[in-house]
Amino acid sequence: MSILRNFVILSLAVFAATGCIHWAAAEAQKPREDLQKQVASDIERLRQLKLPSVSQGLLTKGALAHPAELAAPEGVGYYLAHPDRGANFGNDRLVFGLMSLGAHLRQQLGDHPDHRLRIHDLSSKTGGKLERHVNHQMGLDVDLAFYATDPKGNPIPSTWSSYGADGKSTDGRRLFDVRRNWEVVAGIINNEHFGEIRAILISNALKERLLTYAHQQRMGLPSQSETERAKLASLIEKAEVLMSQPTSSPHDNHFHISLSNAGKP
Repeated sequence: MSILRNFVILSLAVFAATGCIHWAAAEAQKPREDLQKQVASDIERLRQLKLPSVSQGLLTKGALAHPAELAAPEGVGYYLAHPDRGANFGNDRLVFGLMSLGAHLRQQLGDHPDHRLRIHDLSSKTGGKLERHVNHQMGLDVDLAFYATDPKGNPIPSTWSSYGADGKSTDGRRLFDVRRNWEVVAGIINNEHFGEIRAILISNALKERLLTYAHQQRMGLPSQSETERAKLASLIEKAEVLMSQPTSSPHDNHFHISLSNAGKP
């Protein structure tokens, strides 16, 4: 009798433990599934609480009124590299776009700390001259650190590192993570909040690495996936136009995203 009782108790314990495991897995997955809806709701709430942003002037002599503030020191899918600088303000389009981009990357890449987007300076609260920058004056510019892996291909924390045409950092310790960096480019171009994008500044060599990867992904799609092939071809075409290397700096150590002031407020 005691043997039967022990068997029943053990069976119930196993069932309960298994149930807890499944419940925990479901709870862990649920936030990830609802992430973009949650952030979209947060964006709409913030939009309702403020006047629309106004960006005025020129790239090198501008101002910003009614800015949106990107939550510091971190938010869903991102963190600020320098939260103490007070350079986490921008036009609504930029800030809401970055919030959405962070959620997109969290959704696509997972919630590992090294998958978080490392965001550097946006603009100051009122725009204008910002230390370390020529532009970043109207709340329409932001710098994003590249994703990287170690030499074995394992994701590692993003830093402000320069990469050559071979994808290796100057110190040889890091590799330009073409897969995740392409996900950033795709997330930027497909983002409904950014509106019209003026440029995605990046070195020509790294641009070619990203486009080569994207073309390989397109060719790897099943032949019957004509719709997906067409979508990716359109995305690649847009990326080829938007990505460029400026004459002032090679931008081999970060993305510089610049939004057009012609977009919606």
